[in-house]
Amino acid sequence: MPPSRGQRVYDEHWMPMQRLLDAKAIEQLMYLILALQEGEGAQDNAIYTGHQQLLTGLADDEGQVEGYVRNLHRRAQHLRLILDPPGDLPLASTCAS
Repeated sequence: MPPSRGQRVYDEHWMPMQRLLDAKAIEQLMYLILALQEGEGAQDNAIYTGHQQLLTGLADDEGQVEGYVRNLHRRAQHLRLILDPPGDLPLASTCAS
């Protein structure tokens, strides 16, 4: 990725993801993504190598790498809601009754 594009992707997606989730939650997110990709073959002790393999196939296409990071950010937003749901969710008040 050209430096300007890489910086934009970092500023718009990676950094906000790091602000949403702590390191443990990011690791959990990365494992969950591997589990979705690989099914039962996903291993929690191989998160780094698993994502490295996913990215190797995208390395020649900057648009796909950007899409990968954008997708991580979107999924981080979802995981944040799961881990720390707002108290005013309509479903939460229905379930509590």
